[in-house]
Amino acid sequence: MIHSRIILQAHTNAPHLPGKALLSVGGMPMAVLAAKRAARDGLEVALATSDGRGDDHLAEVTQAAGIRVFRGRRGDMLGCFARATADLAAHDLCVRLVGDNVLPDADFVRHAIAHFESQDTTYLAATHLPAGLACEVFTVGVLREAADEATLPADREEVTPWLVRNRNPIEAGADWLTGDPDWPRCAVETYDDFQRIATLLDGVVDAIGAPWRDLCAHLKDRVTGGAVPLPRLATPGGWQSVLVLGTVQLGLPYGIANGVGMPDEADAGAILRQAMAAGVTHLDSARAYGLSEARIGAFLAEEGAGLLTVWTKLPPLRPVVGERPSAAAAAAAVEASILRSCYALRQRRLATVLLHDATDLSLGGGAGWRALLALKDEGLIGALGVSVQSPAQLMAAMAEPTVTAVQLPCNLLDWRWREAGVEAALARRPDVVIHIRSSLLQGVLSDGTLNRRPRVDVDLDAVRAAVDAAAVELGRLDRVDLSLAAVRALPWAHGIVVGVDSADQLRRNIELFHRPPLSASALGRLEGLLPRVPAKLLDPAQWG
Repeated sequence: MIHSRIILQAHTNAPHLPGKALLSVGGMPMAVLAAKRAARDGLEVALATSDGRGDDHLAEVTQAAGIRVFRGRRGDMLGCFARATADLAAHDLCVRLVGDNVLPDADFVRHAIAHFESQDTTYLAATHLPAGLACEVFTVGVLREAADEATLPADREEVTPWLVRNRNPIEAGADWLTGDPDWPRCAVETYDDFQRIATLLDGVVDAIGAPWRDLCAHLKDRVTGGAVPLPRLATPGGWQSVLVLGTVQLGLPYGIANGVGMPDEADAGAILRQAMAAGVTHLDSARAYGLSEARIGAFLAEEGAGLLTVWTKLPPLRPVVGERPSAAAAAAAVEASILRSCYALRQRRLATVLLHDATDLSLGGGAGWRALLALKDEGLIGALGVSVQSPAQLMAAMAEPTVTAVQLPCNLLDWRWREAGVEAALARRPDVVIHIRSSLLQGVLSDGTLNRRPRVDVDLDAVRAAVDAAAVELGRLDRVDLSLAAVRALPWAHGIVVGVDSADQLRRNIELFHRPPLSASALGRLEGLLPRVPAKLLDPAQWG
């Protein structure tokens, strides 16, 4: 017989709302309410928290409420989960919930377990849902593997990133729910969130027994703008939204179809806030993007700390250190740039750093890259990668085993990647996260007027007309919808970087990312519907 145990992860050092696990909701501490709702019909529930003094009171009040508590070293919740299931068999199930998500109840958990049992998997991630309705189900056996094998700090602290990378999880999207999946966001991450959820649950007769679906429906009636979160994918680095917000427009007047210039600081903040509310998890930036890093840093400090992951890039090194730099000169330039990014982004550690110029990978015999690796070993950088321009640069980057993140330009007109055999090459490096940029070819494929035209011998109006005709043929809304649907259909792409210069433009992109990508057959048909354009058009660096 398979036994299931729910482990509720909670702590009191939340960055935006310290002590939130102890705040009163429905007449009891939030973590206690979450545990009692999950255990309502007899399911076994335990709480996992740290052994730090700050969590002593949380442990005491939870135990006093009759809930078993396991405590582990701060930063090693994975080890704590393993100890909390040590008495179970390898084929038994562990269900991970978090203490600030109080709406999931026993019915919600049993539905997730049933969905897990209907799949051929050892790990089900029901995370493609509005924030606050997520849970994960995995066997105790794979949990023990993760506890034995995982060494990265993020893997130990967040419990499941190692499983995401190594155990091919099945993502249970909104379709695993019956009824209306368009539930509003119900997580408690800020004081405004707390007020909304506390008001909801303080207004019901039985906060423990109220069905999660009824609570979601009541919350939806009260909240305007509640939306299904953006699609997410499992990557070697963890779950992420398919839409990655490009932020060059937040720091520079950028793009040949940009008719409004650079947003002011207030508008930039509104764009970032809207992206985060919609479920965007990743931002793309660079030292060369003007005010981009500083504006992101200000937003993270005020509102988005821990909720958004930034990929940023070094500036090209050659203009700084020359063609044949000494190891000391390369290291000094790299370290200075990394520290400037940390300062601008207000981060002690950069999640992912890319070389902006792929040729810098071999500069000075690899001196710059070795300097980045040294900073990574010191804990200043999480992952390292390269921004490439061409298939040849991608192949060179894939030959370097320490490259685990790549950004490349690709759009529905770009035949280069297919003909170079990129899909097969990337299949040999499953540890690499791929983000696609320039899916709208820097504005050529957008629906705006081209304020400037590339100096390329091609009839751009005819190209755009062909894309419009293909959109009609394939049943898409317009050329932008078709362009985004095409790159999202590429099986090797994890994230699509799309920049915006206004909140209205972002809102439109979010709507398009909720539409399905092209099917494999439609992607194959697309090739015959579009003209073959010169390679020079596909590389904006050659536009003059």
